[in-house]
Amino acid sequence: HRGRPRPRIRLITCLAAHHSAGLSAPLGEQPDDRQPDLAPAGADAIQTEQRSAELFDFPLLSRTIVVARDPQGLTAGGQARLAQSMVQLDEGILPALGETRGYGITNAIGDRRTMARERSTTAIAPLLFPLDVGPTGRTGAAQRYARDHVAPAVPGAFVGVTGAIAARAEQADVIQEHLPLVEVVTLLFVLAAVGLYFRAVAAPLVNLVAVALAYLVSIRLVAALGKMVGVSVPSEVQPIVVALLFGVVTDYSLFFLSRFRLKLTEGHSPHDAARRTTAELTPIILTCGLA
Repeated sequence: HRGRPRPRIRLITCLAAHHSAGLSAPLGEQPDDRQPDLAPAGADAIQTEQRSAELFDFPLLSRTIVVARDPQGLTAGGQARLAQSMVQLDEGILPALGETRGYGITNAIGDRRTMARERSTTAIAPLLFPLDVGPTGRTGAAQRYARDHVAPAVPGAFVGVTGAIAARAEQADVIQEHLPLVEVVTLLFVLAAVGLYFRAVAAPLVNLVAVALAYLVSIRLVAALGKMVGVSVPSEVQPIVVALLFGVVTDYSLFFLSRFRLKLTEGHSPHDAARRTTAELTPIILTCGLA
């Protein structure tokens, strides 16, 4: 019948949404996090780390570092305990750190004139991991080593974890902590703007459903394509996808809804207005999306 929605269209939409839900894990739940950056598997930096692992059993490039610092100076006993813990770490006898290795660097030795302006104030321990240990495992191991072995060795000193891996983990935590608030504020703003523009309740709800479906498809499609081409997509991409989808989908929803309302005012039936709107705008929006 002309005035009724086509069941076939509803069925295809539901199947697409259901299939996208199982297409791939979301970005924040990717099981393989061995490559922590948005970089191809054959990137020079990754190949260098793999080559160092082949030559020396462990990659000599460390992106996870434990720091101990006391501006008043680390005591000789504290530095000795730090050295002892490093030896135990390299021997693989520390609890829960069996695969972790490292080496120590301190400003307690060397020529003051060329090496450092301070003496015996800082000790760092770049940690080394097998290539199959991901960012989460590296950060956790570094935190355990700092908490259980470094901090007790130098009481009163600042002890922390730094490096690219730790900084990125902290960045991801900050993003995940504030992302829900950003999403809620954006959602309320879009709903209010669309509702006021059309002076209707259904219009913002239609836009919200479109954004939700686009998000379910896009976030899993990006992860699936990344896995297919050997690229690890970081979870920090998620808020960017959310922001882009809210903007793009809302823009196109306004196009469709405005043209649909115009067709209704011209005297077309709802079914005919929807058909004409789709026929006129779909090629334009498809071209914009592919451009």
